[in-house]
Amino acid sequence: MAAPQIPNLLESLRKSKAAGNSNGLRGGPRRGPALGSSDAVIQQTDDDAAGSRLSAVDVGYLQDEYARALSFSKQNVRRMPIINRGTYVRTVAIDVSVQDYLGSHQDLQIISLGAGTDTRPFRLFDGPLDLRERVVYHEIDFPDCTRKKITAINNANLLNDVEFRVSEEGTRLASPAYNLHPLDLRKLGKANPQTDTDELTSDQKLALLPGVDPERPTLLLSECCLTYLNSSVTVSILKNFSNDILKPSTPISIILYEPLHPDDAFGRTMTSNLSARGISLPGLEACPTLKAHEERLKACGFETSGGMLVKNWWRTKVSDDEKDYLRNLEGLDEEEEWELLAGHYGFIWGSRGTSKWPSV
Repeated sequence: MAAPQIPNLLESLRKSKAAGNSNGLRGGPRRGPALGSSDAVIQQTDDDAAGSRLSAVDVGYLQDEYARALSFSKQNVRRMPIINRGTYVRTVAIDVSVQDYLGSHQDLQIISLGAGTDTRPFRLFDGPLDLRERVVYHEIDFPDCTRKKITAINNANLLNDVEFRVSEEGTRLASPAYNLHPLDLRKLGKANPQTDTDELTSDQKLALLPGVDPERPTLLLSECCLTYLNSSVTVSILKNFSNDILKPSTPISIILYEPLHPDDAFGRTMTSNLSARGISLPGLEACPTLKAHEERLKACGFETSGGMLVKNWWRTKVSDDEKDYLRNLEGLDEEEEWELLAGHYGFIWGSRGTSKWPSV
């Protein structure tokens, strides 16, 4: 969710409670426009995420020297403490899981869906020198998003020690260890009304992602990306990766970060606020719970799956000393509201063909 919407969401919920309306906003959430007409709005949510990441870094929740270079906001906006904590949990939970997975595979590739301005590949390659020999990192996003990121990478010289090539259009970047792919993910799905295209062959799908190795152990990452897609398209994308783009014998794992529970008062307020921005979440309607996500992963070829709410990760995975440090950064009076917000987002993971699968 875009961070600037959280204050409005929380304020709406407070008013709802004060009015004694346990059902949230009257009339339920409005439906936004079709996905095709809201692509630009969806892309703008990444700017919000980048701003939240920069805020968390500035306050001290995270250490990320690349956050400023990949934030396109003209001014620094300090987010609410509840947002900074959420950004911390989202970032650290996935970082820990990725590092754990790296420790169990000698050579692998990471494919990030809807990566936006994510700094993870740059932070990752700041680690042990052998990672650039062991890991190939692929990021997929709309061409407008990859073009902006390539411009930022060049302006900040983030790859000054790496040989890389940029396409003539300025939307694709290729190097031995890091690759940016300008691609609408829906092209990897079946024919749909928005794109009106026929389903591609296996070779055609693989050709859209040059450098992806169909036999290399793979970790898929998706943070609030698939929720914008119709469930049938998401299922097709997941099946294509597990059985088409990658060979059925290739070990594959996935980590998702997704909004959940749209049907209670907080969830209805959340979806209504997004709808007011022209954003609909068909994926949330199709998979409103952790269990629904876990079952979908198994239906798409992942042999094992699991999930955890953000609030439970905070409770069980963050040490008391770390909690005290983070609370002392700025304090957080809205513990009840944190529980509400963190109870509406979760991590889901799945795996096939590997003895070690990611769990946050």
